[in-house]
Amino acid sequence: MASRFKVIVTTTVEPIVQVTTAGNIVDTAMTKVDNKDGTWTIESPSHVTYFGFYLPKTPGNKQSAEAVTKVEIVAAPDLTSLESSFVNFINMTDFVVPGPDIFKHVTTFEDAWADCHKLKSMPMINTSSAVNILQAWQECHELTSFPLIDTSKATTVRNAWWGCGKLTSFPLIDTSKVTDFFGTWYLCSGLVHFPLIDTSSGTNLAYTWEDCTALVDFPLVDTSQGINFEDAWSGDVGLTAFPMLDVSKGKNFHQTWSQIRGIKTFPLLDVSSGTDFGETWGYNFFKTVPKFDLSNGTDFTGTFSNCIYMTSLPEFDTSKGTEFSNFVGDCPSLKCMGGVDTTGSVYSTDMFKNTPNLCRPSLHEQALIAGTGGLAYVNELYCPTTVRHSDEGACSVAVGSDYIDDIKSGLDKVWKK
Repeated sequence: MASRFKVIVTTTVEPIVQVTTAGNIVDTAMTKVDNKDGTWTIESPSHVTYFGFYLPKTPGNKQSAEAVTKVEIVAAPDLTSLESSFVNFINMTDFVVPGPDIFKHVTTFEDAWADCHKLKSMPMINTSSAVNILQAWQECHELTSFPLIDTSKATTVRNAWWGCGKLTSFPLIDTSKVTDFFGTWYLCSGLVHFPLIDTSSGTNLAYTWEDCTALVDFPLVDTSQGINFEDAWSGDVGLTAFPMLDVSKGKNFHQTWSQIRGIKTFPLLDVSSGTDFGETWGYNFFKTVPKFDLSNGTDFTGTFSNCIYMTSLPEFDTSKGTEFSNFVGDCPSLKCMGGVDTTGSVYSTDMFKNTPNLCRPSLHEQALIAGTGGLAYVNELYCPTTVRHSDEGACSVAVGSDYIDDIKSGLDKVWKK
């Protein structure tokens, strides 16, 4: 009987495969033949809807997935799932298909090529039925380009291209129905420009562009439905400016813009729905920030910590805050704060750690703000360009460039890990 399903695998050990038909029924008609030339042929006359490779150790103590260097799909017209089909093929360099219409019925590509570390290119495939593309090409380190696949039905692309560090550009795929962008392009450190991807349905944008260190600009994408922005752009990305994105529904801004050291001026974004501002703007080089609406914030742990060139901060409504540890810690240039309310504080350890130049609030006021019961502090004067030393000597120790350079050198070591 003629083969309806056929795959040729180049491998140094016998491949251990699972082939099923509709209803997840094991295909007993499947055959596996050693071609005696370093390849094996897997074929069946059945309507195969799924196939994958087991990962047990062989007698030679090598996983069957690790032994594969090439996969050629000859025929597979009935596949509906490729979940984990080629996962951990860490030595596979080539993936060959008979034409761009292959996989047209597949709805899930979850983990399909995850950890194919040496895969050099991805052929055009038919993903028009794909709903789940979770982690499909995660950690494909050697991919330098990617085809314009059809993702118009996809609802999750979570971690899909995580760690594809050699991609220098990315196609304008259709992501209009995607709600989950968690970590989608995390560690895509080769991307210089990013297309105007449709993120209008995205609610989870955590880690989406973290550690995209080569980015020099960023488009005005639609993030109006975003709720989770944790670490979305953090990690020393190369941006020197940031667009006026709509993040008004955002709740989680933990480390969202941390370590974007090239930005000198930050826009007045609407973060009024935010509750978690832990290290949101930490480890940056700007001198001040706009008067953000932080009135719903509860966690202010390290919100502006390690901003070594920051000289002043406006008054913020932090009256709902419960955690203020290291709020402006390690900000050696900070001289003046417009106001902060810690009357609801539970934790405020090291709130003003290593801020020797801070005069307003004074040392006495700092102790009250960070102490039991907190303080609704408001600077009744203003934050001038030049701050005089207070009568308590809070600014009596000048902070020189050598001191700042020493701190910056230490931070560089942390950032480059």
